[in-house]
Amino acid sequence: MRSLIRSLRVTGVLFNRVSSDGHYKLLKEAVEQETDVVAVGYLRPDQAVTISDRHLGLVTAMEQGTGELYGLLAKAAAETVDLDRVEALARSCRELTVAAPQPVVRNHGHKVRIGVAKDLAFCFYYPDNLELLEAEGRSW
Repeated sequence: MRSLIRSLRVTGVLFNRVSSDGHYKLLKEAVEQETDVVAVGYLRPDQAVTISDRHLGLVTAMEQGTGELYGLLAKAAAETVDLDRVEALARSCRELTVAAPQPVVRNHGHKVRIGVAKDLAFCFYYPDNLELLEAEGRSW
C-alpha cells in the first residue's frame, strides 16, 4: 500500500456505516485485492451509536454520557468485527517510541499563576498541555 508517510504501516481497516453484508463484501474484496491491508469488519449505520456534533465540534462525553454508548458499540462490534483479528494485528505492531517534548520557558523569572476552568462549558483539555504546565512547576 502506498502511503504519504513512509514509516506508517497500515495493517487493518474497519469500515463504518456499512449498510449490509453484501456491501461489506464488496469493500473487503476491493481493499484486499488492491492492498496488503486486511479488512477486519464493519459497523452498521445506527443512530443509537452516533456521537452528536455541533458547530464547534463533537458533543463532549460529559454532556452525552458514554456508559450506554460504549455498551451499544461493543455489542455492534461483536456482531460484525473480527475482534480476535483486531487484537492479533494490534499485538503484531512494534512499540511506539515518542520523544518527550522539550518545553520552551519564556517567563524570564516572573511567577505566573494559571487558572484552568473545569465545568460543563470547559470540560475538554489535552492532558499533554496540562502535564507540560505541571512539569514546569505550575499548579492549579
